[in-house]
Formats: sequence, structure tokens, C-alpha cells
Amino acid sequence: MILVFAEHNGGDVDNHSLQTLTFANNLSKEKGLSMEVVSFGDTDVSATVKQYGAAKNHCIKADNLTQYSPEAWAQSLGQLAESTGATLLLASSSVKGNEVLSYVAAQKSLALVSQVLAVGGDSNVTRSSWAGGLLEEVQVSQTLGLYTVADGAIEAQEAPVDSCEVCEFTPTMDDKYFRVQLKRMEASVHEGPNLKTASLVIGGGGGVGSAEGFAPLEKLSEMLKGVVGSSRVATNNGWRVHTQQIGMTGSPIAPKLYIACGISGAIQHMAGCKNCENILAINTDEEAPIFSHADYGIVGDLHKVVPAIIAELEKG
Repeated sequence: MILVFAEHNGGDVDNHSLQTLTFANNLSKEKGLSMEVVSFGDTDVSATVKQYGAAKNHCIKADNLTQYSPEAWAQSLGQLAESTGATLLLASSSVKGNEVLSYVAAQKSLALVSQVLAVGGDSNVTRSSWAGGLLEEVQVSQTLGLYTVADGAIEAQEAPVDSCEVCEFTPTMDDKYFRVQLKRMEASVHEGPNLKTASLVIGGGGGVGSAEGFAPLEKLSEMLKGVVGSSRVATNNGWRVHTQQIGMTGSPIAPKLYIACGISGAIQHMAGCKNCENILAINTDEEAPIFSHADYGIVGDLHKVVPAIIAELEKG
């Protein structure tokens, strides 16, 4: 049986988890295994996961496990996998997915394979490494396979089943597993589309020059109904907040168009842009690495190019 850890926010299952469910459902058909889901909290996600092929949802509702606690959640997943006879435990390669399954691996002395792209026969696994710059072939043979699925490895696709049985699971837990706990969550004050959901993103890097230099990017974004993001250079300099950072240590993006302004295109940044449909790069350096990733390129000063684009749009 394949067991999938589904992340959700108040019952809203995130897209990366939906991708993981699709990945697991396809894998279950290839290997002739059933696919079931485990979720934490009081909210029932069975209606959603049923649409993606899950015939059973194991709910962990214990009061002390409602808030995120990575070691305790890992212990819960390990106990559930053992009680159900699961041979594969999958999660998305998100912060929580990687952290929780890392603890499962440590607690059970097993190997974890992260950023998985495909699982073949004979325990062969293909994973993404070096921010997508390298594909690794890994062979893992153990009683419980632990995999986190790379974001964008597969498109989330519905494959509904007739019903999804809801089962409550209550693990036995020692206090030592609660050394790290989430105590409070603060909602973002940002309204409207965000970097992860926007269909158009305008990014600014070191070439923008200052916090004030983002004003034309903000104006262009408003005109095109997009969202402004930044490279790590801009956040390190205090020009933008970290939540607006694009890249491996920021947010991955997947818009129809990404306009990168004054961004060199370091591998860590481009790792977060691999799912962009189109990239337009604006940079004064024609040798900037970003041009090798871009579908369209303008060699020029963004402080002249962006206002020129705005002027043309204002003409109607």
C-alpha cells in the first residue's frame, strides 16, 4: 500500500500535495498497490483526496497533534505506516514534507529520497539534484520506501474514486517528540494573487539598485495584473521582504510569463523558475546566465526598458 501525507490549510489541500497524490495514484496503478492518505487536524479532506484517487483517509485528530510538531508527526506517520502495512510513504518536497519524512527516516534508520521525479522497477528512483541541474538515479531497497515528490514533477490531475473511507488513527506518543512545536501562525496581510499562484510575475534583482527602484516594476505589475517578486540579492539588501523572494530559498513560481529585471540568473534563483511557461529577461549584461534560460531577452537598462513598456501600454 502507498501512504501519502497530505498537507492542508483548514481543509484546503495545497497544489503540491495534489501533485503528490497524482504521482502516487499513477504509481499505485503501475505497481498494483492501493493508495491511501493521512492528514492531521479536525478538518476532513476526504472529499478532496477522493477526487485524486484516495480510497481511504486516515485522520489524526489528537489535540496535541493538531498544531505542527515535526518529530511527533513523524512518529505518527511511522506508527500508521507500520499498522497499515504500507510499503511506500510519500509526501511533497515542501518544507514540512521534507522535515517530517526526514524524522521518519531517522526514527526508523531508513533512507529518505527527496525531490523524486519518477519511481521505476527494481527500486530505481530518479531524483532532481543541484537545484534541477542534475538528475540522479538512486536504488533503494528497504521495507518502507520514503520519498518526497519534487514540485512540478507531475501536473495534478483528478482521478475520482467512488468513495473515500474516513478512519481516525490515534498514535501513542512520548513527550520527547514534542520538543519542537508550532505555537502561532500569523496570516499574511497581502491580498490578491501571490507568487505561487500568479499568472504573471515581475522580478527585480541587484540591477534594480534600491528599494525605490522597484516603483516602475510595481507600476508595470499593476497594469498587467501581476505580482512583484525579487532575487535574493534584493532581499539581502533590504529592498524587499523575504516572502517576495523567488528561488530555491524563496518561493517557486509557475506563471505564464515571468519578466526578470536586472537578475543575473544564478542557479538558486532559476531553480524556483523551472515551471515558468515563458521568461523575458531584461539585463545590461548580454552574458548573464539568465539569457540561457529565457524565451525572450532584452539587452538593455531596465530603468529605461520598463518605463518604455509602461509608456506603450499607457497609449492604449
